[in-house]
Amino acid sequence: MIKNRIIKHPGLAVISLVLAFIIWFIITNYRNPIITRTITGVPVTVENASHVESMGLSYSIVPGNDAVSVTVRGNRSVVEPLRASNITVEADLTQLISLDTSPVMVPLSVSVPGIPPENCVTNPRNIGIELEERVSKDFVITPSNGSTKPANGYEIGEMTVEPEKLTVRGPNTLIDIIDRVTAVVDVSNKSRSGIYPCVIKVIDKNGAELGDSKMSSLSFSTEASQIKVNVTFFKVQSDVKVRVETSGNPAPGYQVGEIVTTPATISVVADETLLQELADSGNTVTISAGSGTVDCTDAKEDFDVRINIGDFLPKGIRLAEDTTDVVMVRVHILPYNSKLISVETQSVVKENLDSSLNCVFDVSKVDIKVQGTDQALSSLTAGSVQASVDLTGLSEGKHDVPLKVTLPQDLELVEDVTVSVTLSKTKT
Repeated sequence: MIKNRIIKHPGLAVISLVLAFIIWFIITNYRNPIITRTITGVPVTVENASHVESMGLSYSIVPGNDAVSVTVRGNRSVVEPLRASNITVEADLTQLISLDTSPVMVPLSVSVPGIPPENCVTNPRNIGIELEERVSKDFVITPSNGSTKPANGYEIGEMTVEPEKLTVRGPNTLIDIIDRVTAVVDVSNKSRSGIYPCVIKVIDKNGAELGDSKMSSLSFSTEASQIKVNVTFFKVQSDVKVRVETSGNPAPGYQVGEIVTTPATISVVADETLLQELADSGNTVTISAGSGTVDCTDAKEDFDVRINIGDFLPKGIRLAEDTTDVVMVRVHILPYNSKLISVETQSVVKENLDSSLNCVFDVSKVDIKVQGTDQALSSLTAGSVQASVDLTGLSEGKHDVPLKVTLPQDLELVEDVTVSVTLSKTKT
């Protein structure tokens, strides 16, 4: 019945439509009202740089002018999700206000998806740029892998760049502070040699990378996409032994005993051919007697030699990253008819230790020199040596104590032995 009355009275139909629209408008604006919001840190993009380049000039953005704030007005559903990355702010160099000012001002235009241009305002509305003489300079491109690392067990052997040289054009004052140009490749978890894409980075004389605003003022003779970085990966060979040959003769009545190197093994890198040659030689690097590096002439006691192991690596082989180039060589000098034997400190008996204390030896093994008959020495083992320390009256702290050693028949110590122990309170 009501529907028939509205149809018979057109005026009521119009009023109904108006009321429906008003109700819809109120509900819509309640749920999705018009709001105003300011987004900061919106980067400025420079357009038509060729306009000033055609005048023999280059530009640089005045510090602090490379990002602006943008105030937008619109429905909350559109405005609230906006981020700086959604907004485009452009400085068109064809719209320079005047070349007679310093800095030269350039008006900004802004574009925000879903927002009419009249509802978008930048702050400031103009940015300043400096115009300078445009110059160019050639730089050798340095290849780099940055902070990225190859796959486990591999290292970068060689990196070459083609072309090797790059011409950089830009403002005179900016070109003057450039130290080098690098082609950075990402080798994360890579092991296959070949050509890799790169990113061009410009480093100033303070070692800092130029930011986006300064980089936008530069142009290059070759685009990064056309620069080829050839990366060759080398395999890491670990557990390479260090062999030491001594020169000279100890003092009369003495002989060279055990020679110990620290570290006992090293890790090296090289191409597969050289690593195979190293494997064929027993995976060993030799410090030859002919070098005279470890000279035992007239020695009567143990001595140490500090060696740069890199000096003894075969050509084309180098130490792996994080491998020390220093090897400490310990040469034990023994009297004739004597022997060096190592005793585990865990087998040393701790006598008269205070029950409230713990005792820890500073080393896991202690070397003792034993002399005697050839027959007795040949049958001597660490298990046939009994050792103990007397801790009577010692308190908390570090102490050097004599090592009491009991040896089989026909054997005796060449010299007294002292060990370091640390006593600490037992925690309950």
